[in-house]
Amino acid sequence: MEFLESLIVGELAKGVVAMMKEFVMKEWMKVFLGFISILAGICCVMNVRNLDYYFGEWVPYCIGIVLMAGGITFFWTRSKFYKG
Repeated sequence: MEFLESLIVGELAKGVVAMMKEFVMKEWMKVFLGFISILAGICCVMNVRNLDYYFGEWVPYCIGIVLMAGGITFFWTRSKFYKG
């Protein structure tokens, strides 16, 4: 019940925002996650035969493409060619 009261009043959201402001991700961690995202996307696309038993045939492709696009976008936005 206390959780719902704090959610309605807005104290919970303010606490989460304050906590996220304190947690600052270092640049090397962001680069590492970008590489991991690209590699995980490649693995999903390459292992479609193994993963389509659990999911559909198209689901691993979609997950892999989204992961690769996220990693590539991270590096693209930090490149000298990005004008944004």
